[in-house]
Amino acid sequence: MKLPKHHYIPVFYLREWANADGRLVEFSRPTGQEVQPRSTAPKGTGYVRGLYRLNHLSGDAAEAFERFFFSLVDNLAKDSLDILLGRNKVPFNDRGRSAWSRFVLGTLFRNPERLASTRKYIEDFTLDNYEQDKAAYEAQKAQDDPDYLEYLVRNVAYSTIDWTKGMLESPKLAQHMNNMFWSVRDVSDGGLTLFTSDRPVVMTNGLGYDWSNLVMPISPTKAFMACNTVATMNELKSMKTMEFISLCNKGSAVRPEIRLEHQ
Repeated sequence: MKLPKHHYIPVFYLREWANADGRLVEFSRPTGQEVQPRSTAPKGTGYVRGLYRLNHLSGDAAEAFERFFFSLVDNLAKDSLDILLGRNKVPFNDRGRSAWSRFVLGTLFRNPERLASTRKYIEDFTLDNYEQDKAAYEAQKAQDDPDYLEYLVRNVAYSTIDWTKGMLESPKLAQHMNNMFWSVRDVSDGGLTLFTSDRPVVMTNGLGYDWSNLVMPISPTKAFMACNTVATMNELKSMKTMEFISLCNKGSAVRPEIRLEHQ
């Protein structure tokens, strides 16, 4: 039985790169060597089966993080994307702004690479005092409780996803994103389109400096921009369109395993 697809790059976002037939082109390195193009539907890329699943549980409980948290994050962000793309002619309110901040942060923290590194950190931390912690656990273990090793596996899995959820809901990070200057740049005059990827955020100098900025393609012709200062935002706006497109597309190609193009 196949595990359900968990999209770390949500389908509603990927649809912006689909053509009239509902398909886009995925460029990937499935063998780690040559780049291979593949035509696929938005549902067919940007996912890992069971990525957020808690395998020691069953039914709805096993899918709780995907169904009741990440799906909610994505559904709320869809409304914010419609505003950014001009499909919904209403101003942002606090709820919509926070929903988009949470979604952007999610692209940084909910991907397989970040989850794996988080899990490794939690595993290492958990195993530091293995014998001592095992003795303490077994001293108070009830008859129906799992063995200590099984308990550790469950705890690490839950803690990894819960930490990721906490980062998306971080008041400090979210408030900082909400307070940044936001804009959308239209690059349709450039003659080329924007790629996206499975790591769609291009970030310069983190978020903590005056010159820090964050750029994320939100369609083949539009990019979301967030900056800490008006001066930095003006620099992005005044950049030549082809230079802006080139920097975005190169930035999205530095690390990703998957790159997506409008067909």
